[in-house]
Amino acid sequence: MKTKFSFFFSKVLPVLIWLAVIYVLSSFPGTNYPKEPEIFSWTAHAAQFFVLGYLVARLFGKKGVASFIFAFLFCLFYAASDEWHQRFVVGRQASLIDWGVDGVGSIFGIIGFFKQMSS
Repeated sequence: MKTKFSFFFSKVLPVLIWLAVIYVLSSFPGTNYPKEPEIFSWTAHAAQFFVLGYLVARLFGKKGVASFIFAFLFCLFYAASDEWHQRFVVGRQASLIDWGVDGVGSIFGIIGFFKQMSS
């Protein structure tokens, strides 16, 4: 029983918390943000999904093509749902470019975890 709790608190809970953080950050109205160059927005998207990719890969804990694909698809699905959610937030909009940047960030996070496992 102890191992189930430790797995939940060390692997599952961080993913759930980070999903909630992304959701909350996406819930702020776009009118609250100053107009900044797109590169700042893209960097924020990539950073958020880098962390998500890392945590999801860590949740699976195995290095391999199947783990990579599943972690990546999970991140892409959540990125798509995040963009969909933003359609309903005042001053925000869904963007395929942002979705792509989220995907790239998650790829780097997954690769980062796999590299850390190798060393």
